[in-house]
Amino acid sequence: MIKVLDLFSGTGGFSLGLKRAGGFETVAFCENEPSCQKVLKKYWPDLPIYNDVKLLPYDQFDGVDLICGGFPCQDISIAKQNAEGLDGEKSGLWRYFFQAIGEIRPRFALVENVFALKIRGLDRLIGDLGSIGYDATWTIYDSQYFGVPQRRRRMYILAVRDGIPANSDIFECDERSRLDAAKRVNSDKERRKRDYEARNGIGETIAYITRQRSDEYAATGLSSTLTKRDYKSYTDLVIHNEKIARRVMPHERLRFQGYPETYFDGLNLSLTDQFRMNGMTTNVVEYIGKRINATFQI
Repeated sequence: MIKVLDLFSGTGGFSLGLKRAGGFETVAFCENEPSCQKVLKKYWPDLPIYNDVKLLPYDQFDGVDLICGGFPCQDISIAKQNAEGLDGEKSGLWRYFFQAIGEIRPRFALVENVFALKIRGLDRLIGDLGSIGYDATWTIYDSQYFGVPQRRRRMYILAVRDGIPANSDIFECDERSRLDAAKRVNSDKERRKRDYEARNGIGETIAYITRQRSDEYAATGLSSTLTKRDYKSYTDLVIHNEKIARRVMPHERLRFQGYPETYFDGLNLSLTDQFRMNGMTTNVVEYIGKRINATFQI
């Protein structure tokens, strides 16, 4: 059983996905948002939740095999023109993630962030990991190809203390580079379009409207990337049987991330808090967990 320390935990997407993969057991969280802590306490009532990644008691994590987390992306995202990257106030918290890896020395570290990290800090991050003896590989996955109707491109980096086996393809990059892979992707896109048109906007169909750029309405059957700011401004609309357009609600947002729709039930969370809870696509994490198991024969 791989013991997991979950940093920047949010609502537990990393831990939930790894649990589904099998062979992973979370032993502690680090999360400072009170609303997110409520969620973690509901599903992992016996585990400690640390408030500050800067003050982690490293001596308490003996035996941790994997550290995972999606550190803040605000200073990396393409939404910010003059981004400071890993030197920014928020995204600069990477240094404490990195420090935890160096102090605890787990066998694996699994890092998530926005795809813009590729040009705003990936080389430095890989260099940091290499400086303490970790071999690393990375890829970009889009959630829409993992069973959820959301276009969400995210970078995943896996660092391995004892080196990555030669000729291994952890993220199945070779598989996704084949000609038939592109055909499957295009087939998925066409299927969503046909499904939407056949229902004429009826059912759990997501219509995407880009109000910030134009007044044009584009119906694709696919949600755009969920964001924390959706509680006050939104671009996606959902059309139900009554053919009435409305905003995407929290239970639908949960489904777009691979969580059960009832995940927030009984927690007395405000609607704003529920909209602001925006994290991992659990289906993607589950897939990565299974790839780790298969590659390292765990």
